[in-house]
Amino acid sequence: MGSSFGVATKRQVVLIHSRRDDLYNQKLNSKNKNVNYHIAEENYLMKGVKTMATKNTRTERDIYTSMIEGNFDPAELAEFATKKLAQLDKRNASAKVRAAKKRAEADKLLEVVLNYVTDEPQSRQDIFDAIVANEPEWAEVKLGQVGFRLTSLCNDGRVIKQEASVPGADGKAKRVVVYTLA
Repeated sequence: MGSSFGVATKRQVVLIHSRRDDLYNQKLNSKNKNVNYHIAEENYLMKGVKTMATKNTRTERDIYTSMIEGNFDPAELAEFATKKLAQLDKRNASAKVRAAKKRAEADKLLEVVLNYVTDEPQSRQDIFDAIVANEPEWAEVKLGQVGFRLTSLCNDGRVIKQEASVPGADGKAKRVVVYTLA
């Protein structure tokens, strides 16, 4: 028998209906309380049953297969294509919204990075540490993201990138890339 979680065939629906009809007849002829329980159970089973007979739409696979075989109805194909185009338009619109949101966030980070670049030479790590320490909103930012924004600012001409020698932990001079305002 079909359940509320699946699709019942026409035969299963007929069996459920005939079983329910039998239970109603038993109720009329008997005073048995169990009959009411069985009727309620059968009604519950029918509540969520979707019958194959009422489902008259073809699947995408059927439509694509008929297109390949060359036996398709042009009206059905036009309806299918219109539906697919509407879905594509909806998906593209939401993708544009997501991309605009990401760009806006990236622009915010670009301005934050620019605010932390000073006239004194600073390494990418120094700028990153200052942003993470002072901007709780950007605590999750990564060093690579800050470096990317610094490169963008250098390409725009707002920041100057230079190499400098800095004494390392072992006392030897170490070459580091530093950034200053233009």
